[in-house]
Amino acid sequence: MSIQPRVQAGVRTGGQFTNQRRGEPAPLDGDSCYDCGGEVVADGDDRFHIGRDGSPVDLDHKPVLESDLIELPPPRPVPVFDAGEQDITEAGAIDFLDDRADRAENDATLAVLRAKLTEDPADLANAKLAQAHAATVRNEADESRVRNALTGEPAPAQAPKVDYQIQSPGLEYATDGTDVIVTTSDDGHTRMTRGKVTFELPSGQTPVNGYSHSATHGDRYVKGAYRSVVDIAKDIRADVKAAKETGWLPSNLTYRVQTRHGSTVDVDIEGLSDADRTDPDKVADAARGWNQRNTNRDEITELRHRVQSLIDRHKKFDSDSMTDYFGDNFYGSANVQTDDEARFWAKDRARKAARRAELAAKKAGVSR
Repeated sequence: MSIQPRVQAGVRTGGQFTNQRRGEPAPLDGDSCYDCGGEVVADGDDRFHIGRDGSPVDLDHKPVLESDLIELPPPRPVPVFDAGEQDITEAGAIDFLDDRADRAENDATLAVLRAKLTEDPADLANAKLAQAHAATVRNEADESRVRNALTGEPAPAQAPKVDYQIQSPGLEYATDGTDVIVTTSDDGHTRMTRGKVTFELPSGQTPVNGYSHSATHGDRYVKGAYRSVVDIAKDIRADVKAAKETGWLPSNLTYRVQTRHGSTVDVDIEGLSDADRTDPDKVADAARGWNQRNTNRDEITELRHRVQSLIDRHKKFDSDSMTDYFGDNFYGSANVQTDDEARFWAKDRARKAARRAELAAKKAGVSR
């Protein structure tokens, strides 16, 4: 436990630690000040932040007047790199452009702050111009563009990607995103359309009145109607197919939707090797005994969560373990298969296929 004296959030002066803190500037922790809880809005020679009451203050929590704000500097010229006459390294050019982009973004932040303070249409227009300029110079800082400016070689073409694709080794998609239309309706439902195929993204759980205080149901749950796990599995398969065709789920994997025990729908995700599935850093931590149980890449965890959401959108969650009440309409989970699991289930399917063939042969022999 730290014994460093700190002033309570929201207290600018006074308090039992006034003597210890007198004359010290307010430390800024990340994007906020831990003295007043204010939000940092500029980072440079003069660091301003917004206090809890919405007014700008400096490091000593003194009010900052509009006249004290730094004047927005004129737009900086875009440098032209000539590798034939100037000895400019690629790393040096990238560092220069990164620094220039950082300064432009700080200038845009100050311009936005000025516009909020003055509410002047001219300042608002300048703020928009500053933000556009910052976006431009940040784009120019892209390494491939710098390499093009230095060498004259065209930057490698990058196929546009739909925003919802998960980029990770071993994952491939049926589309590059150029033919996908993403729309969001007034009710907040997002749909992805590619040709004649439309996929509606799961919209999460909705709180409802139930036995437990945390009862919820998904956006595809049918209230007051009994639906068997077989019917729910059919809908999940249709969702998986549409999600693959529109690029929300990778198309090179197999999603095996299976019903079990008459009350469970599970989805096994097959086709990822352990090498592509696991994060080497997490594996190393687990080998050191750092209690790292989940060694999957974060992207693979996101993939599993997406498939799980296709299951949960049909569910009603209404259980309370404290009173041993379980009112969910069915159970189900998504699992990313390991290499060992893939070998086991492949062997099991081969055994079942051989058994079916044997029974079919016996039946054919008897009928003769």
